[in-house]
Amino acid sequence: MFSTAARKRLVFALIPLIVAGALACASPAWATTPSASIGAGRAAAPGGDPVIAPGDELPTVSPAPRLPKSTRAALDPCDPATFDVLDAAGGDWTMYATNDTGSYAWSGGYVLRAYLAMYRATDDTRYLDKFVQHAEAVLARTDHARGVTEYRGRSLPAWRVGGSYTFAVAYLADGRGRNIIRVLADCNNYNDVTRVIVASSPRRGTFALGVRNSRLKKSEVHRNLSMDPRSVDYYVRRVNRASDLVRVGPIRQGGRLPTTIPRPTRYSVGTQPLSMVLGLHTALITYPFAQFARMVRGNPALGGTYGANADRFAAAAASAMAVHDEDWNDLGDYGTYVFRRGSPIWADGVELPHNQYAALGRTFYELYAATGVEAYRERADKLTRLLKQHLRLDVSGAYVWDYWWGKGYTGWSAADSPSYNTPAYRGYRAPEDISHGAVSSDFAGLASIRSRSMDATDQIRFANTFHANMTRPDGELAWSVTGDGLAGSWDIVAGEWLGAALVSKDVFRTTERTLADHVTDGVGTPRLLYAVARAVETSRILEADPRPLSAPRVVTIGTIPGPRLAGDFTMTADVLDEPKPPVYFFVDRSMVSSSLGPPYQQVWRTSWLPDGPHIFGAVAFDADGRSHVARVQTFVDNTRPLVVTRSASPRILSPDGDGFADWIVFDMNSSEEAQSRITLREARTGTWVVPAYSNVRLPKGPRRWAWNGLSLRGTPASEGWYRLVVEATDGAGNSSRSITYGLRLNKTVYALATRAYVTRRATRIRIAYSLRRKARVWVTILDRRSRSVRRLVPGSSQRPGRHVALWDCRDGRAKPVRRGAYRVVVRSSNWLGSMSIPAWVQVR
Repeated sequence: MFSTAARKRLVFALIPLIVAGALACASPAWATTPSASIGAGRAAAPGGDPVIAPGDELPTVSPAPRLPKSTRAALDPCDPATFDVLDAAGGDWTMYATNDTGSYAWSGGYVLRAYLAMYRATDDTRYLDKFVQHAEAVLARTDHARGVTEYRGRSLPAWRVGGSYTFAVAYLADGRGRNIIRVLADCNNYNDVTRVIVASSPRRGTFALGVRNSRLKKSEVHRNLSMDPRSVDYYVRRVNRASDLVRVGPIRQGGRLPTTIPRPTRYSVGTQPLSMVLGLHTALITYPFAQFARMVRGNPALGGTYGANADRFAAAAASAMAVHDEDWNDLGDYGTYVFRRGSPIWADGVELPHNQYAALGRTFYELYAATGVEAYRERADKLTRLLKQHLRLDVSGAYVWDYWWGKGYTGWSAADSPSYNTPAYRGYRAPEDISHGAVSSDFAGLASIRSRSMDATDQIRFANTFHANMTRPDGELAWSVTGDGLAGSWDIVAGEWLGAALVSKDVFRTTERTLADHVTDGVGTPRLLYAVARAVETSRILEADPRPLSAPRVVTIGTIPGPRLAGDFTMTADVLDEPKPPVYFFVDRSMVSSSLGPPYQQVWRTSWLPDGPHIFGAVAFDADGRSHVARVQTFVDNTRPLVVTRSASPRILSPDGDGFADWIVFDMNSSEEAQSRITLREARTGTWVVPAYSNVRLPKGPRRWAWNGLSLRGTPASEGWYRLVVEATDGAGNSSRSITYGLRLNKTVYALATRAYVTRRATRIRIAYSLRRKARVWVTILDRRSRSVRRLVPGSSQRPGRHVALWDCRDGRAKPVRRGAYRVVVRSSNWLGSMSIPAWVQVR
């Protein structure tokens, strides 16, 4: 075990240490040996595969500003005054921060876009002045302006990010001060607060490594680690297999593996995040820059005041976007970006998910509109075509799509791995969430204006995604674009879908209600600021548009029989608006039938469906394709409950108070929870013997039921054959019956008694028993191993009454038996069947 001093060194101090180390250029700056690579990566929850692409998760920021209580109730999300209240509460927002933890991408970019939206809504140039002030501060904090570098040592005209977005590294040195071990903390795992410590170990030539992450409240200690690659305790193998927090690898000295153990550290060593420039973050920051340039250059009245700013911001956006040209993969008719192989993230070498390349495409479309450079539109068009080929049209006329595509969706093995850091990955096959989906929807809106690959029909389908899929019957928003899950606090992103409100006012109505709740909560965030700005802008545009732009409202009439269904049922729907269009009925995501006019009805035969949860619904469309959906979710269960009743134990019931077979136990096992009716009946007549136990809850799994041979009146039941009948009914009304045969109530033999008599010549044992009716009888002596010692009565026919058999303590060959315990078994056989009663005797 550890010494007292070693134990103290394993207590993690909170004193931060800055780690410095020379980075080799021949491989990725943080790279380890293959055995020390990050493996399958880690998600936000330790031990699982990552699902969110690098850069997508929101950063940890300071607490959001709260609004004064006196102003909350009067705030209208479509009133410019509400925006001003939120903006004042936010102060400088993240103007003077950096993007090292993602603050500009996920906060500052939204503030900049909010100012532009407010100018478009009000024509008030003070919002442009605020934009310029914030944008200049952001532009002054590029890596090049700050003189900082990313993981390759390059200082770029963009904004690097580290924190929990990338791997973090620490170095452990030997006694001569040479760095010999590289420790990597996984991204997406709060790696920036991971700390390590080295302690001595009692076994010679070994050391102990402690790891702690205060955010996850998790600690690890790896003891008796060896530097010898041939040892079973080799530190690379042991730590990388067991740790959920870090990966380790050697730093070669002159091409050779280090052999000396690291020196113990007095304090814990903090890991230092490795920084890189992520394409998504570049796009989120430069998108408002390019928007501003397009707005100013398209409005001569603004050119005199803001022309120089527009030129500078457009050039800055173009330079920052050019940083990612080396990550572009042109595939002919379409193209995509990839995470640079060898970069300090888990998905290096993998294609960007839809929302991330869509964010880049938005900036390219705005740069094209601002500069007229055709190359920007060509690249954005290739990204548009990539997105469109992954959009699927569902039964509600809405677009649905997945978060990942390509390798991120399918996963990869070590044989075809695109990644240096993650040799194998299972893939993440789930629909896009509404937060990241808002970026793709916004990109599609721009594409419908700037590209020939998208048009107004596509915009209506994205509007259907919001109104028909994402909006639940209670007005809350779902988690995904397919309508699954509950968004909760994510419903604030409704404001980022307002581009679809220009073709469907239903989107605006839902967003207005959602934002009203958030405004009255009194918590201001950059995303809420942007959402309110978009609401102000959209409300003024729609006020000037006399078209209804709304889908016909369809509702279901009546209720489904219950939460669990079996058999057939009829769904009736109605359309609340005139004229009444056809209604289409669907189950899950498959269209089943249509009804051209009222009454709209569909008979559902649930036997066509597999057991499990299903969604039944009706959808109606207007002439332009806008849709409204009514859904009901329930559980289809057409499988009868399977109740297995095992053979009774014992097989024969002989309730005569002698302690043998006075009770009989039935074992039952049900395939699902059900209400049951349990009866015991005579096999010949079907007459009930015991009361019917109705409405007995039969849980899923095993249960026992016992009987003591009493009849309905509490008197002993007649001897004979009986059966147990269990009738079960599940929640959907499916019924089944289980019958157990083989129970016999047999009291032929009773009152078995033994007594030993000692004479001068031998010991004799008297065995007495009684018969209630005529039967053939066998009396057998068995030893402890149930081997036959002697048969005293060989199956002779005996009349009712008392009978006696004598045993002289000799076996079948007339030899005296050894001392010990023997078992006497009296067995009878008659029309009731065979039964046996045992008793033990002692030979002394």
